[in-house]
Amino acid sequence: MRKYIWWIVGIIFLALIPLIRGSSDIYVYWLWYLEIGYESIFLKVFFTGLKLGFLFGIVFFLFLLVNIIISDRITRFTVLIHSVRTIELPSIETLAPNIRLVILVASLFLSVVMGIEISSRWDLFLMFKNAVPFNVKEPVFNRDASFYVFKLPLLEYLNSILLVALIFSIIISIVVYSYKRGFGISPRGLFIHRPVYAHLSAMVGLVFLAKAWGYYLFQSRLLNTSRSIIPGAAFTDIHVRLPLLNALIVISVLAAVAFFINMYFRDWKIPAAAVCFVALASGVGVGIPYAVQQLRVKPNEIVLERPYIQRQIRFTRYAYDINNITEREVDINQKITSAELTDNPLTIRNVRLWDPRPLLSNFKQVQGIRTYYEFANVDIDRYYINGQYTQVMLSPRELSYQKLPSRIWINEHLTYTHGYGLCMNPVNTFTPEGMPDFFIKDIPPQSSVDINIDFPQIYYGEMTDFTKDFVFVNTKAKEFDYPLGAKNKFTTYGGTGGIPVSSLLRRVVFAIKYSSLPTLLNTDITTRSRILINRRIIERAQTALPLITYDRDPYMVIHEGRLVWILDGYTQSEYFPYSDRLPPLKFNYIRNSVKTVIDAYNGSIKIYIARDDDPIIQAIARIFPNTLKPLSQMPPGLREHLRYPQDIFRVQAEIYRVYQMTDPQVFYNKEDMWSIPNEIFYAEQQAVEPYYIIMKLPEEEKEEYILMLPFTPFGKDNLSAWLCARSDGTHYGELLVYKYPKKKLIYGPSQIEARVDQDSVISPQLSLWSQRGSNVIRGNLIVIPLGGSLLYVEPMYLQAEKGEIPELKRVIVAAGNKVVMEETLNAALSRLVSGDVDIVPAADTTAEEPSAPSSPGTPAAAQSPAERAREHLENARDALKQGDWKAFGEEMQGLEEILKKLQ
Repeated sequence: MRKYIWWIVGIIFLALIPLIRGSSDIYVYWLWYLEIGYESIFLKVFFTGLKLGFLFGIVFFLFLLVNIIISDRITRFTVLIHSVRTIELPSIETLAPNIRLVILVASLFLSVVMGIEISSRWDLFLMFKNAVPFNVKEPVFNRDASFYVFKLPLLEYLNSILLVALIFSIIISIVVYSYKRGFGISPRGLFIHRPVYAHLSAMVGLVFLAKAWGYYLFQSRLLNTSRSIIPGAAFTDIHVRLPLLNALIVISVLAAVAFFINMYFRDWKIPAAAVCFVALASGVGVGIPYAVQQLRVKPNEIVLERPYIQRQIRFTRYAYDINNITEREVDINQKITSAELTDNPLTIRNVRLWDPRPLLSNFKQVQGIRTYYEFANVDIDRYYINGQYTQVMLSPRELSYQKLPSRIWINEHLTYTHGYGLCMNPVNTFTPEGMPDFFIKDIPPQSSVDINIDFPQIYYGEMTDFTKDFVFVNTKAKEFDYPLGAKNKFTTYGGTGGIPVSSLLRRVVFAIKYSSLPTLLNTDITTRSRILINRRIIERAQTALPLITYDRDPYMVIHEGRLVWILDGYTQSEYFPYSDRLPPLKFNYIRNSVKTVIDAYNGSIKIYIARDDDPIIQAIARIFPNTLKPLSQMPPGLREHLRYPQDIFRVQAEIYRVYQMTDPQVFYNKEDMWSIPNEIFYAEQQAVEPYYIIMKLPEEEKEEYILMLPFTPFGKDNLSAWLCARSDGTHYGELLVYKYPKKKLIYGPSQIEARVDQDSVISPQLSLWSQRGSNVIRGNLIVIPLGGSLLYVEPMYLQAEKGEIPELKRVIVAAGNKVVMEETLNAALSRLVSGDVDIVPAADTTAEEPSAPSSPGTPAAAQSPAERAREHLENARDALKQGDWKAFGEEMQGLEEILKKLQ
């Protein structure tokens, strides 16, 4: 026994390592959920998984154990080969103790693995238990969609678990029979003892019963599995596959009965016949539908598939929430008039000239301040600044641990703990040097507007590593706040975030969790210290509320002097019947049902229900009661910054460009399918990205914040429509599409890009800049509906070949057949509009220098019509430069009256 003692100790030690590590993980997460106030979520998930894992693990082990006992007791044989000369193996008495122990340990190990696997799928059980009806019934089995979303996933999973349990039981039984001599080899071939026949026949019979159940579930799977042009059960599925699946269910049950009967007959012929029959039926189940599809359906596809195409359209539009899109027909003028500029001053003041990519490069070079600061991305939002509704771009200044000057443990976890402040600029202005015109900049943040930041520290952000970037605050070490000239400013964390490191046990647990010996040994950490973990906001929100998928682009908001993150969360399913899916995406149902707010200083998390009509979020609210708040409880100052998220808008736009065709015949032929147009960005072709804009929608009275995307006909470049999502007030979440006449040519983005390249003034200028050691960066081409016209705006940036600071140098605007480029947007619009009329009639033109405008004291009646026209024009240009659209409109109206009299 002594020679085995060290082996036993070693095995126990090795087993304790994962146990200790797993226990430390659980304890740390328990403390973390206590910190954020969502311990009820932790308890529900943990104990649900624990109960499921323990229950199914025990059942699985008992099932294996029963089969082991049966296999052990029905075999009493000692010879492996029966012939004239037998070959004896070691006796059972010699093999039994070790092999039985090995089999039992293996069974226990498999049971533990199975228990852990099942415990990880707690979500399937809880969603099944808390299912909420969609009140949408599919027409095949007349079931509510909730069966497919909430119940079918668990039933399929249990079926697979049952098959795994049966297969493992058969394998272990065969192992037992092998060492107990239940199998033999004689001159006539394989010899199986009769009791073995009975046991294995019963087990295989159960496998066929499980297969019959699987075929039954697969009938329901037909409704969201695509095998033809229909994402669901089509003609062949309903008329051929469904009856064949019913036949396979019956055949599988009969095969199971045959194996059960074979427990008494104990002959290989009956089970062999049953297996062959099932295999033949399965082959027929594959071959016949294929033949029917090719020979019967395809030659008559539109006639036979019409009702199923109608289902596909109806269910897909519902699943992607595009069935309530308001469609409007609008006409279009080819030219922009001064009146349209005058009537939309807020839109013109918020035309976006800065694009996120060049602006991000600019921020990094100009506002990085130190090498260890980094800007992850640029967010677009709107604020009331000095009383005006203004669209802005902002980017938080986060700390990059990879760029610290010295990456020692103390620097990474005690000294450098947070980022600092942000940059903010309006979307439409820039300095004479082509740089952003900052509203907020520098460290500490300097604001030139009525927005102030009282807590600029960013302890929770987008860039921190979710598992490694833990930091300790309130320690004896100095905590770096921000650089101050040749010195540094230090601070002490005053927030409520983090887990108190109040005992030696906690330090030991954190040291094990993060494999960090200094966490245990460092003397700067005291009982007053706190550890901040899970600081990457997307994973932080995902961990706080499982079952939710988050948007890739969280954005920062300044609210009451604090920096807070807003994240859009989605509920998804891949089981919705008859709904199409976009590869490579797996889901075919989505709702933006969650808005999550995370404080960048404290890390506090608040989760709000944005779509209380979504059955999935209703089920999640049942699973985790009293954790999700209604959106009405969100502070009004934050609700003003809610925006329709880009990720779901992209998905909806991709679906809608096809599913705006609701007639089955038109849909089948793809007669009116749309495309997302291309633009030139950074000298490369790319699809137009959805963009936020402040504008006045047709038939609306005031400007609002929307997310929009234009469409072109499939295979063509002219504009056919544009889709928008509203973000302000009670209209939040409304989707509208504006369609243009099909018989009128309306330029699309790629056609405007082509006109820019062909312009005799603009194209040589761009080529000249490119040849002088600069890179010309063409920004996003934005299409702006303006009254009854379309305005196209594209910024131009210059970047030195060896530099990284793009400078905004020119603005291109276009409308109809006219394209102009100027140094400013106002100058470009002035040229664009002034070209609509003849400023001086041909009869009054001379080769001489035009007379100067009259002095303010000269009576208007004493001026010639040409002088008065020129005065109005000069005044209009001055008003444009100052952005005074009211004065510009008045001057253009006066000019128009003079020209009418001259005509």
